[in-house]
Amino acid sequence: MKSFIRNTVIVAIVAFILQFIWEYVQCGTFYTMDDLTGHTRLMMSATIGDMNMSIILYWLLIFINKDIGSVKRILCFGKISNSFM
Repeated sequence: MKSFIRNTVIVAIVAFILQFIWEYVQCGTFYTMDDLTGHTRLMMSATIGDMNMSIILYWLLIFINKDIGSVKRILCFGKISNSFM
């Protein structure tokens, strides 16, 4: 249970940072951002919504694989591929 919570927090932090950057990059491309306070709430709500989707997808991956450590093995793909040879 401890690793589940730790991994979920890590996914949430990484997803928040990446989604926050993405929201500002893509919004700046398509819209003019003049008012600093008006769009900040919208950006934060979009970022939090995307972060929640990332967490739910992570939980779905854990449920399908029936293993909390599956993401660690996916990220260490080189070690897995060498073990099959």
